[in-house]
Amino acid sequence: MESNIKISIIVPVYNVADYLEECLNSVLNQTLKNIEIIIINDGSTDDSPRILNKYKKYPSITIINQPNQGLSSARNTGIRHAVGEYIMFLDSDDWIDSDMCEKLYNKAKRFNVPLVICDMLQFWGNGKSASFNNLKTDESRIYNKEEIYELILSYKLGCHVVNKLYSKEYINQCLFDPGIYYEDQIFTFKVIEVCGQAVFINQALYKYRMRADSIIATPSLKKIRDYIMSTKKCLEIVRKNKQLSCLYSLIQAYAISNKTYALYLANQINDNKEIIKYINREIPISNSLTEVFFNSSLSLKNKLKYIKYYLLTKNT
Repeated sequence: MESNIKISIIVPVYNVADYLEECLNSVLNQTLKNIEIIIINDGSTDDSPRILNKYKKYPSITIINQPNQGLSSARNTGIRHAVGEYIMFLDSDDWIDSDMCEKLYNKAKRFNVPLVICDMLQFWGNGKSASFNNLKTDESRIYNKEEIYELILSYKLGCHVVNKLYSKEYINQCLFDPGIYYEDQIFTFKVIEVCGQAVFINQALYKYRMRADSIIATPSLKKIRDYIMSTKKCLEIVRKNKQLSCLYSLIQAYAISNKTYALYLANQINDNKEIIKYINREIPISNSLTEVFFNSSLSLKNKLKYIKYYLLTKNT
């Protein structure tokens, strides 16, 4: 039987009692009707389950309880249960504008595309806020695969999954890799490959909370390994696509920038010799300083950062 649900909103929940009601109220207050809200309680041990019990009365809400398996597994559970024409992801410590679903859905239907992307507003507990991507795209046209990759590889567009609307038909081919950090990165590259087209809304409809205790706030060996592994998988995706050979300089710049960030993280922890060797082995830069210096797609700031960490770690 065909569903009349327009959007399935997937909300993983794990120990976010302080923010959960604000998040869920923002979804319940959407101007778009015919949406379903799939909440996956991923083994919360705080007050989140009690708060969720208050929302069972809403017909649009489905609550699924599972043992703690991590963010990726929770999102995959949501995808498997979703029946909507489109899918959105919402982190349970964030919130969305009341018309976000309506604006993204109408845009998708108007242009008949499988992917719609809007901007995000970062906000801090002290009242400070800032646009995440500061998007300046042409909202009147469809972007092709090469153009979307160009935005991603040049960091004009982030790999966050929460500021996007996905066609359910396409998203079934792009499940999250469980048990890793930086899962958004791989997922986004897989989505671009499958969808191939996107339209944009430059408005920051998604409100992204900046927390000092977030999952990736403190570096660790696993987080660095996962970041390198995610980067490698993304590079494999774009390098296999022969149509993207024109983006060679940009792809290399992306590899160099991500490697630089990994080296920066490695320098924040003790006993880092093995992880630095791992980084250099997994993302090799041939003729390092020469290739970095003459890469026209790499900013001077990132060139200097790479040289700094290259010199700090070259004898490791």
